[in-house]
Amino acid sequence: MPPHRARPRIQPTVIIAIMALLAGGLVWLAATGWKMAVHKLAADRAARRVAALRAHFTNSLGMVFIRVPHTEVLFSIWKTRVQDFASFVQSTGRDMHGRVFGLGPNGWVGTGATWSAPGFPQTPTCPVCCVNWEDAAAFCDWLTQKERAEGDLPPDQGYRLPTDAEWTAAVTKMKFPWGSQWPPLPDMANLGGEEIAADAQAGGFPPLKGYRDSFAHTSPVGTFPANPHGLFDMAGNVQEWCADWFRKEMNSEEFRRKHPQLNRDGGGQSYRVLRGSDWLDHDAGRIASATHQFYSPQVRMVTVGFRVVLAVDSPPGAAQN
Repeated sequence: MPPHRARPRIQPTVIIAIMALLAGGLVWLAATGWKMAVHKLAADRAARRVAALRAHFTNSLGMVFIRVPHTEVLFSIWKTRVQDFASFVQSTGRDMHGRVFGLGPNGWVGTGATWSAPGFPQTPTCPVCCVNWEDAAAFCDWLTQKERAEGDLPPDQGYRLPTDAEWTAAVTKMKFPWGSQWPPLPDMANLGGEEIAADAQAGGFPPLKGYRDSFAHTSPVGTFPANPHGLFDMAGNVQEWCADWFRKEMNSEEFRRKHPQLNRDGGGQSYRVLRGSDWLDHDAGRIASATHQFYSPQVRMVTVGFRVVLAVDSPPGAAQN
């Protein structure tokens, strides 16, 4: 009969280590499960918001909205038009006669221009300009309340300015809204081509050599080709206000070295983001899809307008982030 052998004893420190590993694993599993649950909840909520919106519709002003991938909103396919903004002003009596900046014989100066008389001809379907961020936000609030009261919008939907992230998704990842070609092919967008020679001389910059688009100033929305998502004028015509405060980190260090003024962000609470380019832009860097510009929310420019989105579960007007 074999001699009795004592069972090896497990040291207490080993037991403690094993228990700690087991406890850590349980904590990791719990944390991972919680994160997955949170992500699923957020994804489900986002899906419900998107499902609550019609895929395509035309609102009471004749503005056309479509879904854009990787967003939870509907985008207006074009910038807000003169005729849209005129309805707002006529309904509210909003005073729009603050100082507007435009190009004069000696460069950028304050002028007596207004949204209805910017200093150059506009048709009702041209994008409104000479409006500041606060004007754009007020338009969104008015349109939301108007359509809710008329039964065209449910109470949980409203118009607002797009966030910077939404605008980024809408413009696509292409270098320019039309692709990567530079200079662009003729008539790809309303940019600062040779037709703006007089304005370029006043501004002290050269127009985009060899490019023409037939419009010395703004052009009717929908004139030029849409981007792959079906949105018009994601480059050119007028720049667009976004909801966000501007931060210098929105642009690359390389681009900020080339344009040092973009390092001035006022601590992230002074200027609102502008996306897109305008009828004066001739520089590839400024026209590129990823570029962020800015102005004070009170500034009105002949080169700046806005586009609106329709969202669920968001406050009316422009998001205050």
